[in-house]
Amino acid sequence: MSDLVHYEEHLPDLFGLRDPLLIAGFGGSWGTSAAAALRELVEHWEAEPLASIDPQPFFDFTVRRPHVRIVEDAEPGTRAVDWPANEFFLARPEGATRDLVLFVGSEPQLRWRDFIEAVIAAMERFGLSESLMLGAYRAATPHSRPLPVQLYSRDAQLGAQFGLVPQPWSYEGPAGITTPLAVACEERGWSSSSLLAAAPFYVSVEPHPFAARALIQALGEGLGAEVDIASYDEQIEELYEEAEDARGQSDQFARFVETLEQNYDDMHPAFDSIDTSEAPEAPELVEDVESFLRQLRNPEDSGQPGSEAASGSP
Repeated sequence: MSDLVHYEEHLPDLFGLRDPLLIAGFGGSWGTSAAAALRELVEHWEAEPLASIDPQPFFDFTVRRPHVRIVEDAEPGTRAVDWPANEFFLARPEGATRDLVLFVGSEPQLRWRDFIEAVIAAMERFGLSESLMLGAYRAATPHSRPLPVQLYSRDAQLGAQFGLVPQPWSYEGPAGITTPLAVACEERGWSSSSLLAAAPFYVSVEPHPFAARALIQALGEGLGAEVDIASYDEQIEELYEEAEDARGQSDQFARFVETLEQNYDDMHPAFDSIDTSEAPEAPELVEDVESFLRQLRNPEDSGQPGSEAASGSP
């Protein structure tokens, strides 16, 4: 048993769990949408805390600073320090046919192998042998269409539950913490799958509300659990309107989005095959569009032509 895992003093009954599933999502260098989605579900499902992993060995606090805050409903000036957290919660959401252990936190910066061993130790303690890793990445997905969600898995039954065709893993290259964690599970003979949302690459915001909402919705449908995605509606509406404003004021961007929409409509759900060869060069376009969207958000600070028109956008 790892001494890096701190278990709650009074753990709920773990022997009667119904076909438990670990669902993991992290915030880190690859984005924070998966962690944001899980945090939302922890609150909505009123999940019970189970354990946490000691952050001390796994973070460089000169790079990832702890956060100090003023404690409400306490003596004035009372402070608390929030350290990078990796926590386990038990959820029994209404409608779900199985119990869920939600593992949410921050991607570690150091000693990944030790971190993975700590997670594995907790999984053994909780009787878990199946995991679902959440993630999001930026793709050639138009903001005006539902976000595609992919399931990477060898489990056909899980694919049927989610209404998705499981895809084999094909990516090679630098990986986030969920990949070596999933491999470690597989090496022990456990089942591990990944659920990924493909967010519009030209909408730069973290956590990405499009991706977080898509992951929550997919989990609700796949697990038969009641979820709430309304908390993202206002932010998504604002980002959608900004993108539409950019579309109306830039012919280049409008042509690019039309290309994405046409390819999406023709090829969805096989969106990995989207052909953007006729679209403008992505790096230059992304820089232009992100700059334009920043002007829409902060017209008084932009000092750029068009800011007056942007300030009148809905």
